Amino acid sequence: MANFRLAAGLVAAFFVLVSVSESQQERDSALKSLSFLSGRWVSEAPGQVQEELWTPVTGDSITGSFRILKQGSPVFYEFWVVEVNDNRPVLKMKHFSIGLVGWEDKTASTQMPLITAARDDAMFAASDGSVSLHYHRAGSSLTCIVHHVRNGKISEETFTLDKAPLD
Repeated sequence: MANFRLAAGLVAAFFVLVSVSESQQERDSALKSLSFLSGRWVSEAPGQVQEELWTPVTGDSITGSFRILKQGSPVFYEFWVVEVNDNRPVLKMKHFSIGLVGWEDKTASTQMPLITAARDDAMFAASDGSVSLHYHRAGSSLTCIVHHVRNGKISEETFTLDKAPLD
C-alpha cells in the first residue's frame, strides 16, 4: 500500500511539472512573436532625436522605453513592460515628463493587449479603443503607428526608427 501511495504521489508530481512546463511554454510562445522588436532604434532629424529600446524576450516579460530629445534636452519618456496575462501578451505603459514626473496615477498604466502578431508585425490596442500601437519591422527599420481617439477625434503619429548600436 505504501508503494501505491508513493507511486500515486510521483504521478501527481509529474503532472504538476508537465502542467507548469506547458504553461511556461505557452507564455514563452506568446512573447516569442515580439522578438523582432528587440534592440535600440533611433530617428534623428535636425534638432530632434527619438530613441526606442526593447529588451530581448527574457522569462515572462519584455521591457522597453522611448524618449524624445529636442536640442539635446528630453521632452518626455515612456516606459513599458509586456507581460503575459492569461497566455496573452499585454503592453503596460507609463508616461513621464522631465524629472520623472508621472502622467498616470502611480497605480495606473495604459494597458494594451496584443491584438495581432505576425512575422515582423504586431499590434497592441487598449480595450476601449482609445489608443493602439502598430509595429512593423522591415530590415533595419522599425515603424510604429500610434493611433489615438480623444474626444471623438482621431489622430495618428508615425515614427520610423533605424536599428542602432547600443553604445
